[in-house]
Amino acid sequence: RIFGIPENSKADVECAMPGHFDFVADEASADYLYTRESLVSLKSESLSAKKSLVDKFFKLYPEARYVELTEELASKCKGLAKKWNNEQMVESAYISKVDEYDYTICLLDNFVALGLKGGAIMIGDEVVAFTLGGYICNTTFNVCVEKADASYEGIYAAVNQAFAAS
Repeated sequence: RIFGIPENSKADVECAMPGHFDFVADEASADYLYTRESLVSLKSESLSAKKSLVDKFFKLYPEARYVELTEELASKCKGLAKKWNNEQMVESAYISKVDEYDYTICLLDNFVALGLKGGAIMIGDEVVAFTLGGYICNTTFNVCVEKADASYEGIYAAVNQAFAAS
């Protein structure tokens, strides 16, 4: 199994190993792109559900605050990463729970050296969501990790919007 073969590379793979692979698009796993401005404002009709979740989250949890990721905060994020990993019931066809957890911890341990940027939503002293990513090029930013305690309604939309605004 090979994942993520670009359209323009299929011919090369088929030429090297004729008939060994079936090429199947998996739209459910496709990346999606937004402008930073659209994620901050959430004004478009297609993002109205996300805006409602963000508004509801901050109404339910007015004490929640977004903070930039620091090395000290990254250590606190590891606890949420472990909790998130333990709560996942099904492994992805693309990455195991162990690999995803190891990947997340590696990014948290090395985010400064890798030039990544991140942040977290805190309620009191507790990290309830965090995210981090980096620039692919000078105009495109990739969110590598986004983890949250899903018991907080709207938390994923809130951390995504706050990160885009930072």
